[in-house]
Amino acid sequence: MNPSTWRHFYKSLHKNSCILILGPRIATFLGESGEEQIDQAFSRQLSKEIEDKNNASTTANKISFDSSQRDNLPYASMRWTKGLRMKDTILREELCSFFDNSVSRPPKIYKDLAKLPFSLVINTSPDEYMHQAFMRVGKEAEQLHYNYQRNQASLTPEISIDKPVVYNLFGTIEETESLVITKEDQVNFINNLLGNTSTLPNEILQHFDEHKTYLFLGFDSNDWHLPLLFRSLRLHKEKEMSFYLHDSPIKAATKDFYIDSFDFQFVSNDENTFVHDLAQGYIEWEESQKGKSSNTNESSKPSYITSPQPGVKGKVNILMMTANPKDTAAIELNDEIDVIEEVHMRGTERSKFFFKPILNTKKARLLELLLRHNPQIVHFSGHGTGRAGLVFYGESGSADMVQGPELANLFKQFNTQISCVILNACYSEEQAQVMAQYIPNVIGTNNAIDDQVAIKFTEGFYTAIFAGKNYEDSFNLGIAHVGLHSFPEGGRPVFYKDGKKIDAA
Repeated sequence: MNPSTWRHFYKSLHKNSCILILGPRIATFLGESGEEQIDQAFSRQLSKEIEDKNNASTTANKISFDSSQRDNLPYASMRWTKGLRMKDTILREELCSFFDNSVSRPPKIYKDLAKLPFSLVINTSPDEYMHQAFMRVGKEAEQLHYNYQRNQASLTPEISIDKPVVYNLFGTIEETESLVITKEDQVNFINNLLGNTSTLPNEILQHFDEHKTYLFLGFDSNDWHLPLLFRSLRLHKEKEMSFYLHDSPIKAATKDFYIDSFDFQFVSNDENTFVHDLAQGYIEWEESQKGKSSNTNESSKPSYITSPQPGVKGKVNILMMTANPKDTAAIELNDEIDVIEEVHMRGTERSKFFFKPILNTKKARLLELLLRHNPQIVHFSGHGTGRAGLVFYGESGSADMVQGPELANLFKQFNTQISCVILNACYSEEQAQVMAQYIPNVIGTNNAIDDQVAIKFTEGFYTAIFAGKNYEDSFNLGIAHVGLHSFPEGGRPVFYKDGKKIDAA
């Protein structure tokens, strides 16, 4: 988006005139193969039961099932209930059990969204992530839901930025009959909405008008029911702006339809990156507005940041790269990001730093990311394997190693810019030692390191950094912070300064 569009977006947020509409794609959890989409993971669980039944059956008794649709929950759930002759209530109980066993804390994207001044969020997944994220940042959020199977009671929610409402459009696991799971559920849901059998509460609909800006995240534009759903929300062309995020190709005919029917502005970007940049950009914009005099107008060209920048001039840019490929052990990388963001917010020198996390980092993007974000501090969090190298994502999503000499040669080209590298991964001292030939301050790990030890070191290190301490002092304070906790013996961070290993003070 261009600077004027970002500026409009920030103003809409500031005026409390922006509504957030969440699709199912951003509702994820940490599964055995890394970050997984909730609806797709549950769909694969149902599909496996169908396939196992088919493998044990004769041809005549096999269930008709299209294996290419294993990730399609409306299809797989309907085949599961019909093919295995399961009652609809059992499917709903299975989904509730899946949530209880798999879904825990909100992914990072929800925390970034919760920091923004949204007062109304429409959610099309049955999770409670957004509500939990609002509560975590100190907002008195209320979670409500729609039940397409019966008339809605009158609502009297107090909707404000401090008391936001999350409205679960497709139901909630707390009331299983409200859940929209199968394709048949979708048909009944739309039929009831458009046929006025069970309309949405006016207390929610009254917030949708021509003065609002809308942000759509996590939808698949090819879903047949989306246009009808958007119509039910009174989303017509007569409104301020609508931004539709997508990170995969959209058919030209589909895009044209949404532009012609709803005046959507399509933004091609990864949702996590976009939301983080939006949250950071809005904070910068809001701070700039506080410093503007009352008689400043648009033509005076204020100096605030008008769009999220890939590295902020005049600040120490911290680039964090994470990687947890599907064929490696799952680790809670979002915890480490949360810790850095939290201590950044509390830091006395926080205004001097700009923090940018990049999730699911591919080996092929390393050069691009270093050029784009102009970091002075580079932080890697993920898996290390000693001499074999650090683990990044390959093009297929599987692990792709980068050895110490390869990293060192790359970072050598940035040795006048990058002043510190942190490799928060097991057995990464070998890479740190090689990189220390070119980067003045490098931190690695001398053995396998417990996740909580790594996180506590990160917390101590960045608490010191954001208080204005130098790298060596921050390293020592990070080690001291780990020592405050009763962790077992094991791997610990090590520090190299100007090519020489420095023992912790």
